[in-house]
Amino acid sequence: MIVEKTELSEVQKLCVLSFDEMKIKKCYMYDKANDATLQPYNYVQVAILRGLVGNWKQPIFYDYDCAMSKAKLFEIISFVEKAGFPIVAVVSDLGGGNRALHKELGITMQQTWFLSPVSNQKIYCFADVPHLIKLLRNHFVDDGFLLNSVEINKDIIERVIQLTTSTDLNIAHKISMDTLHVKGCQRQKVKFATKLFSHTISRAITRCGMLEGLSEQNWIVCANFFKDVILKKVNILYLFFYFVYIF
Repeated sequence: MIVEKTELSEVQKLCVLSFDEMKIKKCYMYDKANDATLQPYNYVQVAILRGLVGNWKQPIFYDYDCAMSKAKLFEIISFVEKAGFPIVAVVSDLGGGNRALHKELGITMQQTWFLSPVSNQKIYCFADVPHLIKLLRNHFVDDGFLLNSVEINKDIIERVIQLTTSTDLNIAHKISMDTLHVKGCQRQKVKFATKLFSHTISRAITRCGMLEGLSEQNWIVCANFFKDVILKKVNILYLFFYFVYIF
């Protein structure tokens, strides 16, 4: 429940709505207080508000086996904004259901916003950054990238690991063969992706390349690509404020 009268200023009331599905244990449960048997569900959809400027957060919605639709999203936005908390952005991952929601909202590469059903102000859509980083890591490891006709892939990183683990001082200590080739549920852990795309590994690639430990000529492109990913991670908050708050 949102309390309209708070000590927050109008600026501190600006908020971001984020939502995601969480897998839950599918089993029957007995509610002793109500003497009722609760049916099993596969997942729970949870929406939470976070202050864009103010340091606060508030769960606002949950439901079981419920995909986020345009109607449900507008219902949540209407409830929140009528309570005096303007929503300036929504954040979600890029799962199939959320991509369908973006299509329903008319979100494209050219138009990254939709109009609030209450204030008629722009609400911007952002992809979940941790999810994007994991997808980037998966594609790099599985298929690699072709950048300006130069292919970069996991082979360079495997060679860096081989070169650095044979010395007393491991300059690529953040990764190993196991954390590079994660499988199954381990791929859901953000830390393995962020440790790969880090200053430490970018510098390790450069060091090995300068010492001619890497025979491939594409190590420079790979090191620069890692730097670009790091820069985007650092600037994501700045870009968020720039596009949402300033405009």
